[in-house]
Amino acid sequence: MPVTVRCPNPSCGRIHRFDDTLAGQAVRCPVCGERNTIAAETELASAADREVRPGSGRSGSSETLELTTLAEGAEARSRPEESLPLGVGRYRIKREIGRGAFGAVYRAYDPQLDRDVALKVPHAGVLEAPSAIERFLREARAAGKLRHGHIVPVFDAGKDDEGRYYIASAYVPGSTLADLLAEGPLPARRAAEIARDLAEALDHAHELGIVHRDVKPSNVLIDAAGEVLLADFGLAQHRGPSSTTITEVGTIMGTPGYMAPEVAAGIQGDVPPACDQYSLGVVLFELLCGHRPFQGPSHVVIYRKIESDPPSPRHFRPDLSPALETICLRALSRRPEDRYSTIGDFASALSRWLESGDAPPAEAEPPAGDSAPQPGRASPAPAPPSPPGGSSGLSEPSQVRRKSAPRLSTPVRMAMISMAVWGIITIAVILLIRLLMPDL
Repeated sequence: MPVTVRCPNPSCGRIHRFDDTLAGQAVRCPVCGERNTIAAETELASAADREVRPGSGRSGSSETLELTTLAEGAEARSRPEESLPLGVGRYRIKREIGRGAFGAVYRAYDPQLDRDVALKVPHAGVLEAPSAIERFLREARAAGKLRHGHIVPVFDAGKDDEGRYYIASAYVPGSTLADLLAEGPLPARRAAEIARDLAEALDHAHELGIVHRDVKPSNVLIDAAGEVLLADFGLAQHRGPSSTTITEVGTIMGTPGYMAPEVAAGIQGDVPPACDQYSLGVVLFELLCGHRPFQGPSHVVIYRKIESDPPSPRHFRPDLSPALETICLRALSRRPEDRYSTIGDFASALSRWLESGDAPPAEAEPPAGDSAPQPGRASPAPAPPSPPGGSSGLSEPSQVRRKSAPRLSTPVRMAMISMAVWGIITIAVILLIRLLMPDL
């Protein structure tokens, strides 16, 4: 069964759930990066765990109850059920690790390659329509093309002899980003790192023409090394000349709290990559603030995100970096054209912030000559009268004189030059006549 451990770092103290296959192995806290070794027998809560962790706002009894409930839920999920299949295709089912309205995910063993996999199997009756089958297999085709360190790889997909469809992907012993958020917001730097890693993964998918369409914390896995991996391309859309749109007209697919406003409003045609950027912006907001920008029933959330700009993250977290807030809010822009040009640019902005923090970008800095008034240079604001003999007292009259001196237009100057030339010629002619005819 999954084991629950607390980070040994006193300044962190986060609670994490790891798979029992990691017992005796070193794991890394996904928040602070502290290394810890999971014992073969892990205690759920010690006397120290019952104390209130600074800033948690939780009592010892409720925290212990939370731990116990988490463990009991894991036990319940790991117990054999009557409906639990013995196998699907060549895969041997070990236990159920997740269940939803669409289907179940099992931890299974692949005897052919001698490894555990995560096996996704739809519920009976879910894939009756041909379009539903195509949508399910499209996930395997989409994710199967992706090779990225922050994307869960897909190994296999198909249909067994009993007519059950399945997708086999890498089994990641760890937890999800949703589990990590159960204890509240993350440190700003760690939140930016997670968003940056996911943005780079999505940029890789977008370059291959694949839009995820359902980016949310429960679709982000965290492995034993604390790294995040994007999973569940079940709603993925392949954008290309040979792709076909199989989503029914008027159907809104995705999770309302994370979908982009244009998707919530019923976008026509293919969903653009900018929608993934908005969803990741919501995830970043949640990592920073502990909740999504818009909350409430689905219809309220959809209306608000279509009609309203997202609130400021610093309203909920005043100590947050203004530069990081700007990055987050740009990704959350209501209009796709106001977001980053690509999600790769979003990742680059986060990388620059991680490197320089709140230092202003080079292009935003004023020129060196504009940083302070220079001697003898006029100030934009009216200057007080200078004392007699001051440099400013000498410069102002000279400027007035230069401005008051009349400047002749070009035609006038040409006319004056012509008159002067003719005057010289006339004088020369008179002098010549007097020399030749002195009696006149």
